Amino acid sequence: MATVNWEREPGEKIEEFVAGLLLLKHPNGNRVTPSRGDRGVDVRVFNPDGYDIYQVKRYSRPLTAKQATSGALAEVEAAEQAAEEARAAAAAAEQRATTAANTAATRIAAAEQARVQAGIARDRAEEREQDAWPQVGEHQNARSQAEQLATEAADRRRQAEHDRDAACQRTTELTELHATATARITELERQTGDQQQELASLRRQLKEQEARTRNAEQERDQARGMAGAHAEEVDRLRRALNNEQQRREQAVTAAAVAEQAREAAAQARADAAGEADRLRGELAILASALKTAQRQREEAVTAAAVAQSLPTKQDSPEQPGHPESAAGSDHDAQPTNDGQQPGTTR
Repeated sequence: MATVNWEREPGEKIEEFVAGLLLLKHPNGNRVTPSRGDRGVDVRVFNPDGYDIYQVKRYSRPLTAKQATSGALAEVEAAEQAAEEARAAAAAAEQRATTAANTAATRIAAAEQARVQAGIARDRAEEREQDAWPQVGEHQNARSQAEQLATEAADRRRQAEHDRDAACQRTTELTELHATATARITELERQTGDQQQELASLRRQLKEQEARTRNAEQERDQARGMAGAHAEEVDRLRRALNNEQQRREQAVTAAAVAEQAREAAAQARADAAGEADRLRGELAILASALKTAQRQREEAVTAAAVAQSLPTKQDSPEQPGHPESAAGSDHDAQPTNDGQQPGTTR
C-alpha cells in the first residue's frame, strides 16, 4: 500500500476523501456543496435529535491561536446553523401537526354533520313509513338507503375518529419531537455558549500572548540596549586596560630606570665610601704630619732658644769640641723656603 503525503494534496481533495469516508459510515448523510453562506458546513448527517454537522479542515502544521479561534468560530457558526435548522424542522413539524389536527377536526365535523343528516333522513323515512303505509316498498327502500347512509356516516365518523386519534398521536409525536428539538436547541445553545466562552478564553489567551510578545520585544530591546551599554563599558574597560598597561609599562620602565639609578647611586655611594676612606687615610696622614710638624716646631723653638743663647756664649771662651755641634744646631734651626720645618710633608 502506497503512503499518501497529505501535505501535498489540495484541501478540496482531502475534503472529498473525508466526506466519502463519513458518507460510507453514515449513509443517511449528505455532503453540502461548497458555496457562500454555508458557514463552513461540509457534511450533514441526520439523527433523531436533528443534524450532526461535520467540517473538514486541513492543517499541515500545529494550529496557531488564530487558526484555533477561526475553527472555534466555524464550530459555533455550524452549531448555530444546526440550531436554526432544528428550529425550522420543529416549526415545520408543529405546522404539519396543526394542519393534520385541523384536517381531522374538519373531517370529524363533516362526519358529525353526515350523521345528523342521516338521522334526519331516518326520521323522515320513519315518518314516511308511518304516514304512507301504501308506500311500504318505497319506505323500505328509503329506510335501507337511510340505514346505508347512516352506516356510511358511522363509517365516516369512525374514520374521522381514527384520523383524529392518528392526528392526536401525530400531534403527541410532534410535541415530543418539538420537546426533543427544544432540548436539542437548548443543548446546542449551551454548547454554543460554552464554545463562545472557550472562544472568549482563546481571545483572552491570544491577547495575553500578544501582551507577552510585546513584553518580550520590550525586554529584547532593553537587552539590546543593555548589550550596547555593556559593549560600550567593555570598550571603555579595554581602553582603560590599555591605558593601565601603558602606565604599567611606563612604571616598569621607570622602575628599571630607578633600578639603574639605584645601582648608579649604590656605585656612587661605594665610590664615595672609597673616597671617604681614602680621605680618612689622607686625613690620618695629615694628622700624623701635623703632629710631626708640631713636634719639629717645638724642636725648632727649642733650637731657636738655644740659638739665642749662643751669642751670649760666644762672648765666653769656646769650649773645645763643640763648634760643629753649635753649627749643626744653627743649620737645623733654619726654616725651609715654603715655611715648613725640615722633614715635614704636606
